[in-house]
Amino acid sequence: MTATCDLNALINAIIPGCLPQSLYYVRKSLSYCDVNDVETHVYCSKCGSYLSHANGTNDMVTCSEPESVVSCSDMVKMVVHFLYFHLNHN
Repeated sequence: MTATCDLNALINAIIPGCLPQSLYYVRKSLSYCDVNDVETHVYCSKCGSYLSHANGTNDMVTCSEPESVVSCSDMVKMVVHFLYFHLNHN
């Protein structure tokens, strides 16, 4: 839990006010997120370049640096991805 508090403080130090100061309010903000609104984005495991939004329709993408074709689903399984979602809700 301390690491989460430290990360919250670091993000707020870089971008003041972007997250609530209390983890209670951070969790409360995240509880409003719909799982369908979460986007998965993958990057290359070899060079770190951004590849694609993994939406399930275009699984095979080409990375220009090592000139190879990679599978988005494989990158997700290898934990070479990040999740994106909005913190505000309507």
